[in-house]
Amino acid sequence: MQYQENILLDYIDISNKFVGYHSKNQNEWHYIMSNIENNKLLLEKLNQNNLLPEEVNICDAGIGFGSALFDLYLQSKSINKKFNFFGIEKNKNYLEYLNTNLIRFWDNKLTLIKGDLTIQNYSSYDIVYTFLPYKYPTDLLKFYTRVTNSIKKNSIIIENSACGKKSELLKVDGLEKIDLGDYFVFRKI
Repeated sequence: MQYQENILLDYIDISNKFVGYHSKNQNEWHYIMSNIENNKLLLEKLNQNNLLPEEVNICDAGIGFGSALFDLYLQSKSINKKFNFFGIEKNKNYLEYLNTNLIRFWDNKLTLIKGDLTIQNYSSYDIVYTFLPYKYPTDLLKFYTRVTNSIKKNSIIIENSACGKKSELLKVDGLEKIDLGDYFVFRKI
């Protein structure tokens, strides 16, 4: 476990060295490091609550440099299921930095998708993970409603920002809030 923590710290250290262009869209967050502590044992908690299928497709909607998803990738190594990792990002500078400096950590287990979050099809994902893609609650609610409408039944949406506790996801119809102790996740019903 210590080895994986060291790898994660190396990954985060390289992520933090980025200097470059951030989005000028006032409604979008520039890259913000997800609170990795929020993710501690997240996949294990989902597994203990029988929320993971045998093959798990996880998508980070707005992957940035992928630090949070990389943490989940490391966690997946201790769970006896097949995991596939996907990251969606429209900022070409983030994608270039990830491809140049961080992709080697992934052992060819990450599929990157260049594009806008709002026009993606989320139907093939079992977990859609996000930090908080939009600043304005109305746009966030529209985004989460769109994701909810496109995912299949029993798929999970995870918002890292406030561990799901203050999320606009609480206002989206068709989702069941699941309390994992220190984290809320939302399952499509």
